[in-house]
Amino acid sequence: MTSDSFFSTSCETKDLHPNPELRTRYYRNTFAQGIEAIKALAQTEKLEIQVINEIHKEVHIVGNGFDGIITFFLSGPNEMALDIKINWFGIIGWGKPRKIIISFYRFFDTVLQFIGVSLHP
Repeated sequence: MTSDSFFSTSCETKDLHPNPELRTRYYRNTFAQGIEAIKALAQTEKLEIQVINEIHKEVHIVGNGFDGIITFFLSGPNEMALDIKINWFGIIGWGKPRKIIISFYRFFDTVLQFIGVSLHP
């Protein structure tokens, strides 16, 4: 069973993911701008930000029925990639972890300067 299957309770993105919707997305923004985008997402989606780890460039979030990690990869002073992992709190995921990731990426595409998908595999 793949991590983006209908029944899976977790889903995560990566550069060479077989599902094009779940490939790492790149933005022409700084880490600080990325953190502000996550804060805006948290306010819009009523998420709780548990931890912002500036050393490992990760943000732990908790939402209604799930938690997740948003990881930044800095590939230049004004270029970053975002990977997301969502864990659903239940026996069956019902495709929700994948849907949450896709909705988060859509939000980031509107508030950050999107430059491409899977640019540095």
